[in-house]
Amino acid sequence: MYEIFLKGGIVMWPLLFLSVLALAILLHRIFLFNAMKGKNFFELCNILARVQRGADNLFLISSIAPLLGLLGTVFGIIKCFETLSVSQPDSQILSLGLSEALITTAAGLIISIPCFIAGHSLHQQADKIFDREQQKNKAVQ
Repeated sequence: MYEIFLKGGIVMWPLLFLSVLALAILLHRIFLFNAMKGKNFFELCNILARVQRGADNLFLISSIAPLLGLLGTVFGIIKCFETLSVSQPDSQILSLGLSEALITTAAGLIISIPCFIAGHSLHQQADKIFDREQQKNKAVQ
């Protein structure tokens, strides 16, 4: 796994950072969902707002990750063209450039897709809880 990471080139480091950040955001938001028990309506609204901000951050990561993957693809293709510009191109170097391009593209998508799904799920859950609590609050008044 580490070898594949290294073959992806320099762009893999920001992708790794984004994946760790996304995981931290998701775990924190799950913790917030668990902390909602027994809260009044005002406190619950504050927690749900934080959950939705986290979901928005996951959507942002899901947008940035494929772009970074595309950047890695460009770097890999540049390596390929540099290899082709030599009078006798080395097929091994050419394949390393293509490998870098494909690895970063795949990594960007592997990060992006779960982040998008998690962000959407967090928004849906937060909306359901808010609607349910709003109905309870109206019934009490």
